[in-house]
Amino acid sequence: SIYAGTSITPGRGVTVATLPTPTTGMIARVTDATAPTIGATVAGGGAAYALVNYNGANWTVIGV
Repeated sequence: SIYAGTSITPGRGVTVATLPTPTTGMIARVTDATAPTIGATVAGGGAAYALVNYNGANWTVIGV
């Protein structure tokens, strides 16, 4: 459980190419997503921010 009194501020984020070596369930913020769509595998090279989750096989978009 997590309690946040007012808000949570995510870090600056990383590029898709520099996402860390993942473990299933890991969440990260990317800064260069190309046309991010929730549920899709994230692709780099764009200018969009996206919240991504590692599902055990791919980094997928969970928020835009």
